Order: sequence, then structure tokens, then C-alpha cells
Amino acid sequence: MNDLPVPNEFDDAQYVYRFQYRSDLRHMRQVVGENLAPSLWDQERGCPHKHYVKLSSSLPSGQAIYTLSVWRSEAAAWRGWPRSERAEDRVLLRIPRNALSRTPLSCIDDDHLLNEAFLLYEVGPFKDGQVYGTTRLPWSEISQTDALWQPMQVDYEDLRGVGNPFAYSYSGGDVPSQDLDYDFGLPSDERILRKHILLLNELHRELSSLSRWNVLKAYKVHAALRATQTLWQDLDHSEPRTRAALRRISSIMPRHHPAYRYLEETGQLSDE
Repeated sequence: MNDLPVPNEFDDAQYVYRFQYRSDLRHMRQVVGENLAPSLWDQERGCPHKHYVKLSSSLPSGQAIYTLSVWRSEAAAWRGWPRSERAEDRVLLRIPRNALSRTPLSCIDDDHLLNEAFLLYEVGPFKDGQVYGTTRLPWSEISQTDALWQPMQVDYEDLRGVGNPFAYSYSGGDVPSQDLDYDFGLPSDERILRKHILLLNELHRELSSLSRWNVLKAYKVHAALRATQTLWQDLDHSEPRTRAALRRISSIMPRHHPAYRYLEETGQLSDE
């Protein structure tokens, strides 16, 4: 391809990023195998990029534009996260620049997202019903978010680390709370674990603040704490989804946080 522009202050020097729906990746796998491919650009339904509009006006019959847009950095990608209507179905792909350089795709700035994204495209043959162009980028060269970057998979619940600071109102300059109270978009497993940890911590705090003369209240709080601790200890902390959630929580919770001891009690963080 025409090499991606030399990285500057807007870019990740090694990677570009792309949000992709799992449902689309499954369809792509059926049609072109385990490869990422540019998709047909349609002037009626696609974004009216000036370059594509001009190029399409001069294409001969039987030719079409196939496009693959990418974010220039992970921060830019997370800033674009709120634009999706189906956030729960998406994964964030991390694509090496050098893998793209081996393809025939052309690269231009995204005129609707200047300094944020690139448009990668090719012109190729088209027949009715065709969805993808000819370029193939093997999934084996791409990684996706799931707490840590890992090999691609598209058949399971999105377990990305939502604790990423760019995932929460980044455009306003805010950073998510480290107190586990912001859980929008989290997998159900992590929501449950966060609420459990918060309850344990609240009960401990309440018990320590009670006067020694408030015997009845202390008895009730202690009983609730003991029952909650039993539930926590009985959770299958070695189950992969639970373990992944624990790791994500531990990655954003400061070690000095009073609730961190509950994560240590699980015995599942020894390899962190």
C-alpha cells in the first residue's frame, strides 16, 4: 500500500485501531475466511467522504470502492466509542502498521475525522451481492481487547477492560473513578463482582464506625458481613470469566484501596 503517514503527535507509531461488530466479523469469516477485508462503499448509505464521492463518479462499470477506516491511536478510538448504537457487540482491533503496508490499500486522511482517523481503500471488481474487496488481512496478525490484548475471537461476550481511562467521557477530559462505582457497558460478571466488593467494603466501614454500645446494630451488621463474606468465598473465582473480571478490577483499583484485600483473598492474582 501507500505507506501510512509517518507517525506524528496524533498517531500510535506501531498500530492503528478499528472498532468492528462481532456479527460483521462472523459474516466476514463465512465469506472470506479468518481475514479482515475492506467493505463495499455505497454512496447512498456510506459516509459521503469527498474523495470517495469524486472517485466514484469516474469509475467504469463493474468497479467499486472498498473501504476500511481506522483510528490513528487508541485514545482516538475510545473518544469515538460513544458514536456506536450497538456498543455491546463491538471489539476494538489493534492492527500493526507493517501488516497494512504489505497490502495494496491506499491511505488518505478521513475528511470527517481529521487528525483522528485514516481511510484505507481499494478499487476493484464488483458484482451483485458482493460485500468485500480483494485485500485480506489475516486475523492472526491482529489482536483485540479482552482485559489484555490477545488473539482475535468473535464468538464470546466482550470482556474488554472498560476501566480504560479513555472509555469514560474522555472528550470532556474526565477520568473514571477508581472506586468501582462506574460500570456502564461492563459484562454482567464484572458488575456482580464490583457490587459484591463494594458491599463488603461498606459493611466493614459501617461496622468499624459503630459505637461499642450499639450492640444490636453491630450484631446485625456483623451478621450481614459474615453472610456476604461467605457468598464471596463460595464464588468460583477460578472460572475464566470471573477470573478475567477480577483481573480487570485489580488493574484499575489502587493497591492501597481498602477493598483490594478482597481480590487478594481470592488467590487468583498471584500471577499478576
